[in-house]
Amino acid sequence: MTKEVRKDAVFKNLANYATLCHTVALADQLTLTDKKSKIVKGAVPKIMVISMKHMNKKITVIHSCDTFMLDFNEMCSYFRNKCQCSVSISVYQGHKSSVQIQGNQIEVVE
Repeated sequence: MTKEVRKDAVFKNLANYATLCHTVALADQLTLTDKKSKIVKGAVPKIMVISMKHMNKKITVIHSCDTFMLDFNEMCSYFRNKCQCSVSISVYQGHKSSVQIQGNQIEVVE
């Protein structure tokens, strides 16, 4: 005995049981099965831009850029030219990186 099910009901239930995942691939890649891209569970992380005071100076910190496979050296040279200030790369726990920009540069970064 077979039961007929409407197509919209199947997709509605499929969306309820599906797990969120995302993949990040470079724009010039033709296939997503390359070794440089990987599928990660969960929602897409957000890039955090924070302005804080450190040792009596204001700095702008950009976190979570490594997920999107951005070139940190190219990003630093861009912000050096755009903001006309010092920019450095900070490495945390061996693999997580962030970019520190001297001064309150949130308007330029966004």
